[in-house]
Formats: sequence, C-alpha cells, structure tokens
Amino acid sequence: MKVHRLACIAFYIFATTACAQQEKQVYVPPQPQPKAGKNEVVVNLSPTKIERPGTINITFDANGHPSFIEPKPVKMVKGELNTDGEDVIFYLPAYGPYSVNSKKSHSFENTSTAISVDSNNNSELERTELWFSSMPIRFGDKMFEVKKIDPGSTWVLLSKSSAPLSGLVVGKPCPPFTFTMADGKQIKLEDYKGKSLLLDVWSMT
Repeated sequence: MKVHRLACIAFYIFATTACAQQEKQVYVPPQPQPKAGKNEVVVNLSPTKIERPGTINITFDANGHPSFIEPKPVKMVKGELNTDGEDVIFYLPAYGPYSVNSKKSHSFENTSTAISVDSNNNSELERTELWFSSMPIRFGDKMFEVKKIDPGSTWVLLSKSSAPLSGLVVGKPCPPFTFTMADGKQIKLEDYKGKSLLLDVWSMT
C-alpha cells in the first residue's frame, strides 16, 4: 500500500509540474555572445511577464502521510527562433543555474534545464510543450540541440541536430513511426499517406 501511495505521488508530481528549477533569484552578469559556428545560431533572450508553474515540494509526517507545499511560479525569459520562415517562440527560466546535461538519462528524472516551446502561440506554458535541454528539441519542423545558455539569461546557443524529427505538435506533421501489432503485422505512418489516421495511445503500466 505504501509503495502504491508513493507511486501515485510520483506520478502526480510529474503530471502537474514542470521539472525542478532553481527558485532563488540570483543576478549573474551576462557573458559575451559567442560567435555562431557552422549550423549554429545564437538566439537573444528577453524579459517577459509569463511564468511557468514551479515544482511541488512534498514533506512526510511520522506516519508517512504526505503534505504538498504550493510551488512558486518560475519567471521566464523569451527567445524567438526563425526556422523555415516560421517564428517559433520558446521560454526558459529567467534565473539559473542552467544545465544542458542531465545526471539521469530517463526523461522522468531529467535534471537539465527545461525549455517550453510555445508551438501554438497561446503564451500558456503547457506540460506537453516542455522539452529538456539535454535532448534534441523540436522548433517548428526542425530539430535543434542546446549547446550553451548564458548564465546571465541574455542568449542561448543552438545547433541544428541530426536527430530524426520527433515530438507531437498540434497542427504539425507527425514524425515517422513504425510499430508491430500483436498479430505481428507492421504498421508504418507512410502507409496512411492521404488517409485519416487516429492514434489512441495508452498504457497499463
């Protein structure tokens, strides 16, 4: 029962919050912009009034019952990347420290800086728009990697990624996929070109 309770708590945290970010707001002087190399681009960051939900803090009493502490929202800075003629807006915390590497390889435990790509341009930083800077990020219909984030929150260095297109974005092409049915039949996205296709993804885990 205790294991079940802890599993539910872990799922609740993941489902309702962004990843952990530094809550202390410490000013760090900006560093000079680097010179963009081949297939790289430097994106300027600017202040914004938009905030992202913070991380829920949990404490346990002597009987193991949890108490949830309301998180403080995280102030964000905004960047704008033009790719294939489309301006893509993205957000990251206004204060560091920033990390483009993760101590954990699994996305549930990723410790790198979280970047919100506002694909639908509604200025609401939804959980489904969250990407980790240690992994390739989809901007429009291109994949990029985060090379470096200015500790002073004024720029971010991106490079084009060779990773295949990934991530489901409303109104955008679905990345190619292939999977095997229970009867051994292979299903590929390209088999449904020109047809309507509904994917109902679910899990019992």
